[in-house]
Amino acid sequence: MVKVPFIDGEQLLDVVNGILEADEKAVNGELMSNAERRRNLKGQSHTFVPERDPNYVPPPVNKGRASPKSAGKKRSTKKGTSKRSRSSVR
Repeated sequence: MVKVPFIDGEQLLDVVNGILEADEKAVNGELMSNAERRRNLKGQSHTFVPERDPNYVPPPVNKGRASPKSAGKKRSTKKGTSKRSRSSVR
């Protein structure tokens, strides 16, 4: 499975399979070295996980509160209207 977005997976497989087939047919002037063939063999999978930093403190999470960008800003009213109802104006 190709997980690189700018590589066409089918085209990559076609090229690799073409190289492998050409190497199998080559007699004297081998296409790939023995080291290259070994790299193409299936091996053991490894997973690497970095160590956690004991001094790391995650940032606080805002739950239901105003974001820092909007904190302290007043809500605007529509043009030409006030927050008081018209009936209270004398």
